[in-house]
This record gives sequence, structure tokens and C-alpha cells, in this order.
Amino acid sequence: MRIQLVFAPPLNKPRYDEWYEGHLPPLGILYLASYLRKSFTGLELKATDGLIHGMQKTYDEIAEFQPDVLGVSVYSAVAMGSYELINRVKNSFPKTLIVVGGPHPTALPEDVLDRSLSDVVVMGEGEITLNELVELFLDKGCWSAKKLEKIKGIAYRRGEEVIKNSPRPYIEDLDSIPFPARDLLPIQDYHGYYFRKRTPEYPMIFTRGCPFECTFCSEEVWKLTKPYGVFRWRSPENILDEMEELHNNYGINEIQDVSDEFNGNPQNALEICEEKIHRGLDIPWKTMIRVHPLSPQLTQALLDSNCWQVSIGIESGNQETLDGVGKGFTFDQLENCLCLLKKYHIKTQGLFMLFNVWEEQGQLRFESVKASHKTIDFANSLVKKGLLQYTGNFGIATPYPGSKLYHIATKNKLIKPELVGQWDNWLVGDPIVMNLPGIKEKDQARLMTEGSLSISNCLWKEGHIGIRNLPDFIKRGLKVVRSEVIANRKG
Repeated sequence: MRIQLVFAPPLNKPRYDEWYEGHLPPLGILYLASYLRKSFTGLELKATDGLIHGMQKTYDEIAEFQPDVLGVSVYSAVAMGSYELINRVKNSFPKTLIVVGGPHPTALPEDVLDRSLSDVVVMGEGEITLNELVELFLDKGCWSAKKLEKIKGIAYRRGEEVIKNSPRPYIEDLDSIPFPARDLLPIQDYHGYYFRKRTPEYPMIFTRGCPFECTFCSEEVWKLTKPYGVFRWRSPENILDEMEELHNNYGINEIQDVSDEFNGNPQNALEICEEKIHRGLDIPWKTMIRVHPLSPQLTQALLDSNCWQVSIGIESGNQETLDGVGKGFTFDQLENCLCLLKKYHIKTQGLFMLFNVWEEQGQLRFESVKASHKTIDFANSLVKKGLLQYTGNFGIATPYPGSKLYHIATKNKLIKPELVGQWDNWLVGDPIVMNLPGIKEKDQARLMTEGSLSISNCLWKEGHIGIRNLPDFIKRGLKVVRSEVIANRKG
């Protein structure tokens, strides 16, 4: 039996964008592949990264392999590309079972089933659900809507009706999931982010979920079965076993933890550092942390385990905004966190957003031009104080499906009419998705340009802009200039 897992390509590749091309591999489909290997023997497995290959090459690989089951992983910005790909494949190979999963299908399964020839949508974590679908497919003659009723966490069509089964419980024991099937994609195609100490660099996922509920975050899309818990973590032993495998078997010399919150469980975070120290695995690593809680003991352990850089979702320079979007920390806590990290010589990247949107007692609230400019000034002041070495993002808040912000934007009709449901245009077209009352697009674009200059200045100061990645920065600059030109034309 042949199974191909695809990270969906965009319908049209951005002209002026470094994209994510070559930065990070799609670990989600590699986890699905490893779980299938654990459960079945004799499978022919193939993985394809559509972000690198683009539409035509991705389709060509599918046409050559002709899988019995095609799994497509989709997030909102490439949804239109995934629909085009799925429809082409289904028209060419009607017997192929097409299963679609990821953040966008989880949030909007009806959108997927209405606009593509997908057979089944997986909502939530996919490992067990995909296994059950494959098992059903292998049971010849038993593929039917009646059989699908028994599989949790899926949506499908019964005639004209979209059926959504009961949610799939979360996998409680993350150690039960095998390490990603990294052999299915060439590691040399992925070079990681701009700032790193050693090469090659490769990502890992230490935890799943997030214990917090920020308005703008589509992490909310995964919270389908809250009684089973949302934030889960792997054991330190399991994480270090994977680190050692990456270093010893694949020659990886730096690790990036791409989980949402390393210190969501401070005790587990401490034990991960201690296990790395105990094993004497001295390769550098990076992670994402939350402002609070962060203790001196954990910070010392981060340093001793060779964690040299952390990213922090600061988002705004306005306390009213932080409270409104649910960040759950104060500026005093932020300063204490940054001072502690500086004391222990751990470099920091602050992540920011402009023109945040929220509701207060049912009333729409959003940041003004002045408030958003304050965020940029605040970020730059932290850099001048030596509390941040890098600034990141400075994009306009975007209401991705699955987030509370998406519901707020839909309720208040903030999404530009020409962008409603036109998901790829959120990425390759206009970077400003919402019309905010009284806010001019040219002012939003101007602040995005200022933010981009802040990012580039930090990378230049830290020595991360060189010949190898100079083309990426030129593309980034062209994208910013183009956005500002378009916004100025609109006024």
C-alpha cells in the first residue's frame, strides 16, 4: 500500500518573500509517517514539502507515486493551493483516498469539503485518526459512511450533508509517538533561521498545545476536547534521546525547540535542561519561553545546558493591549524576565504585532496608529538597553481561522470583502487583511516598514546578514516596499 503525505503548496508563490522555503521541515507530516510505520508493516511511504516544490512539482510527484492514500496538511494561507492540488489529483486518480488535516481543516472543515474533492477531513491531532482511516481502507469492501461513523475526529460528506463526528481525545502520552520520520525528506534542504551558532540546525517539538488563550492565536483550534487536557509535555529522557539521534545519526549541531511554550510546565522545563547537562550533550539550542514564570534556577539551567537564545511573545508596548488580547503579564514581569536572561547571558528575541484587535465587554477595541507606533518605539528601547538582541515580526494582526480574533473579525465584518474566503491572497497579495475603522492603510504599511528596519538592524548588529542570506533580505525589503506602495495608492 502506498501512502503519500504532503505539506500543501500555495496556489501562487509570493514574488517578494523569503517564504519559509528551506527554513524548517514540516514535522507534522513526518510525525504522521512515523506513527503509520509503528502501526503497519509493508507500507510504501513518501513525504513531499509543497512549500519547497511548488504546485506543479508537488503534483508531478503525486502522479508518479500514485498513492492509494494521499494525506494533505493545510494551514489557512495555502488553503486555495491545497484545493487546487486535491482537485487535480482526484480528477486524475479518482480511486485515491484523500485525507486532509491541519489547522485550517480543523477550524473550517466545511470550507474544505465544499471547495475540494477531499474524502475525509481530520480535525485535531492526526496520528491515531489517520491510522484508523488507513486500517479501514485496508479492510477491502468495508469503506462506507457507516464505517466512518465510528472514527472520532473526522468530517465527511453524506450526500449533501457534512457530518462531523465527536472529537478525538488528545494523545496524553507524547512519549508514545515515535520520532518524526526524518529520512523521508532530505535534511540538507533545510537551513534553519538566520541566527544560529552552528550548522546544520534542525527543529524539535518538546510540547504540544499551550495553557494560555491569547486572542490572536490559532492554537485555540486544537482545543476540541478540553477534558483531556490541552498542554502536554514529553519526558526529558524522550527529548534527549531524540536530540542524541539527530546529532549522532544525522550530524545535526544545533536544535530549535519550535513548541509554543517551553516553560508552560516549569518543572518539566528544568528537568529537560538537567537531563541535557547530565548526558553531556553540549550542542547549542534555542526555544520559545513565556515571560512568567521564569525563575533564576531555570535560567541558570538554560545557560548550563547551552541554550543561547530564547524568543518571547511580547506583542505590544501597551498594557491595555496585553490585557485585551490575553497575554497575562505586566511590563514589570517582562522587565524582570529580560533582566534575568541578560544576567545569564542568554540572548533574546521579542516578537511583536501591530494594530492588535480584541473585544471588551462585547465592544470592539483595536490599537490606533499612535499605540502601534509605541510598540515599535518600545521594542527599539529594549534593544538599546541590551534587553533584546533581536526583534521579530511587526506584522499586522491577522485573524486566522481557529482564533478568537477570527470570530471577532467575522462578527464585526473587519475582513476585507475581497479577501473573505480567498485564503491564498492573505499571503501572496495584501498583507493587511482587516479594515479597521479610521485607520489608513498607508499608515499601517508605514509602520510595517519601520518594524522591518528594526528587525534588519538587529540582525546586522548581531552579524547575521551575510552573502548567503543577502538574497532573502533583498526579497524581504522588496516585499515591504511593494506593500507600502500599494497602501499609499489606496490612501
